[in-house]
Amino acid sequence: MNESVLPNRSGSRPRTTPTNPHTQLEQNPQLEVAKELAHRVFTLPGVEERPSAISVPGARALWLREELPAGPQEAFMIGREFAHIHPIPDGSLHAALPPEVAQEAISKGWAEQHPVARMGYISQNVVMIYAPRDAQEIEVIVGLVVEAYRYASGVVSDVGLMLALPAIWSIRRDRIFETHGQCGRYLCDIPGTSEPDRRV
Repeated sequence: MNESVLPNRSGSRPRTTPTNPHTQLEQNPQLEVAKELAHRVFTLPGVEERPSAISVPGARALWLREELPAGPQEAFMIGREFAHIHPIPDGSLHAALPPEVAQEAISKGWAEQHPVARMGYISQNVVMIYAPRDAQEIEVIVGLVVEAYRYASGVVSDVGLMLALPAIWSIRRDRIFETHGQCGRYLCDIPGTSEPDRRV
């Protein structure tokens, strides 16, 4: 990445628990903010919503569909689960980000390494992404989730472009393929996403 476009997160980092269950204890999102984040990420093509196979009860997993090609093992936490959202009042996420994106997100204040990753029991690139506090932060966090999605799909990360949000792309299912023509620039190279999924 030649020039970082991921902004610094404002304010202090929220307090979190030092071990499992890894939980965000403050700066938690309002319900409507949490709902909007979930709506945005669960409309990614090729992603199923499932109960998390690794997190607390009520956590909602982003699961890459079985019929799609997958990226490296480090792109997943378990099975094809590459991220999950913790239930309210927490609202934070865990995600397996590309290593360079994980480092950038941590350094800019958006994430912290999972304590179990620090101990070496899971991949070093698994992080907690802090819950969004407002609509602007939703844009950044959705961009980070898309990076995890691309990594899980075996697509090379393009940090500088993917984090230039919201001007470059829209994650809504009915618009993501219109951002750069018939097929969105960032998803056309992911097998199985050449056309919009119109199912409801």
